[in-house]
Amino acid sequence: MTTRRTGPRTGAIHVPKKLLDRIMAVLVSKGEKTDAGLVFDFSNPDLPLVLRQALAARGRKPQSIPIELGTYHLRSRETGRMFKVDVQATRGFHGNAAGATSISTLEQRRLSKPERRRLAQRALHTLGVTNVPPDSVIDQIVRFGGGLSVSIEIPDQPVKGRGLRLIRSVLAHELTHVVDESSRIFRELSEKAGNANDDVAAIAETLGLPPREGRLPDLGYEEGWENAKREVTAMIREIMEEIDYPDGFTKKIMHFRIVHPPRKTRDQSLIAFFRWASPTFAENSSHWTKKNLERVLRALWDRYHSQRGFPQAEGVLKNRRTSRRRTSRRPS
Repeated sequence: MTTRRTGPRTGAIHVPKKLLDRIMAVLVSKGEKTDAGLVFDFSNPDLPLVLRQALAARGRKPQSIPIELGTYHLRSRETGRMFKVDVQATRGFHGNAAGATSISTLEQRRLSKPERRRLAQRALHTLGVTNVPPDSVIDQIVRFGGGLSVSIEIPDQPVKGRGLRLIRSVLAHELTHVVDESSRIFRELSEKAGNANDDVAAIAETLGLPPREGRLPDLGYEEGWENAKREVTAMIREIMEEIDYPDGFTKKIMHFRIVHPPRKTRDQSLIAFFRWASPTFAENSSHWTKKNLERVLRALWDRYHSQRGFPQAEGVLKNRRTSRRRTSRRPS
């Protein structure tokens, strides 16, 4: 695949810092400032007051609705493709920020009659039906959506400082999924397979036949969610966001050295620092396969090896020539 990549190949998908700043500024503006931090109101303003009072009296919160953060355009630096994505915040109940990228399905898409006939014929073939003309069931072929949506789950508690930084890194993770080519292909395959199953189910119901489901694309989670290729790609970007924002690599590693004892090797020192500086690295590194751990370390090595404060090589490694082939290796 031809790409438009420029600059060092760090293994991270580019998400503009200015875009993250814009979305986070909108998010902060939606919260109410309190001494404990920002409080976000996810309640439905159209809910009658008497019902809200009744729920409050029972110690229950009304059903939450998302806070819309706007629509943004994001270009893939690798392919040049432009994506439009709706971003929203939702109430979470898990104590930590989380996120999801999905295909929005709010608007119906128009399909030509030949296209609906082709899809109906495919569904009839899946059902093993040969005596029903496709044109008699094409009204069952409906398509929705096609847009992209990113939702960021906000902890159901006041948020400040570290909480906002974690939300920002989760946002970087999800926007990486938007422009990552492997994630795009997977989304399209999932949408195509889901639509095909919907066609079969709708036509089977119309004809009074038992439902039949096809296979959805393999999620690629055989070794766990943390080891799916597209998730590791997004986590690399998330880790870098956690290291870079707001102080940057050099200040953080200098502070780390003040409060933590030195390790025996450069490799151990770097892994200890990444675990300290990045909640994402700390949470997932013990679950990664050896191949994925090395992939993440190569990416971080390439991103930070030239910055001040990066552990220097010693002994026979001190005079090793710097190149893409050399610097991409795991530090030793």
